[in-house]
Amino acid sequence: MLKPVVWFCLRRSLGLQDLMEAAKVVFIKAAAEEMEAQGKKVNISALSVLTGMHRKGIVKIYRDRETSDHSTKFASRVIGQWRHDPDFLTKNGRPRVLSYGGPDSEFADLVGRVSTDLYQKGILYDLERIGAVVRTSRGVKLLTSAYRPKHDPVEGFRLMARDAEHLLTAIEENVFSEKRELPHFHGTVIYDNISVEDFSKIRKWLFAQSLRFQKKVDNFLSRYDLDIHPQEKSEGGKTVVLGIFSRM
Repeated sequence: MLKPVVWFCLRRSLGLQDLMEAAKVVFIKAAAEEMEAQGKKVNISALSVLTGMHRKGIVKIYRDRETSDHSTKFASRVIGQWRHDPDFLTKNGRPRVLSYGGPDSEFADLVGRVSTDLYQKGILYDLERIGAVVRTSRGVKLLTSAYRPKHDPVEGFRLMARDAEHLLTAIEENVFSEKRELPHFHGTVIYDNISVEDFSKIRKWLFAQSLRFQKKVDNFLSRYDLDIHPQEKSEGGKTVVLGIFSRM
């Protein structure tokens, strides 16, 4: 499990000490989140017991830990809401150009449906930063169908970490599941003697097929998302994740 991380560190000139310092921060943050999820009180003594770290080393890290949630997941959700919510689509089912600026604007309404704690200016800036939207004379226009952190390694690897967490959890549940059927699909196709001449053709085919399947799943799941299609008698909160990647 650690070998891919170590390989990454070696490629990026990061040593063991760098990894250890980062691990300390992650251990404390993960332990605190786990305790909070279980409704337990988080304190230095409890974190010390759970992580095996000395109290003195925990104090500064825990008190200075990042408490604000990053905008990545919210920007992604705003794009998804925009692409599937009938209130923000044209008659042909395409994302409409939305007015923006004031608290009663269409873009403010869109952001508010994702979370009432978000500021439309911050989300708009983030979407513009990654090239997902553009401001026109008629309003804000959506240019992309997904959140893509271009030229932003911090965001790119943050998304990688999120996907790796989902993959690890899925495999863990498969391994330790007591059910007859595995609860999650986990499959990989590997061929290690492909001709160089066919590489480009295969790359384009894989990308097109993956994109087509992702869009199909996206459209299917969006029908059941209660943020997009509210149902008074339905209880929400369940998460469904599908991850696809190719490497050549």
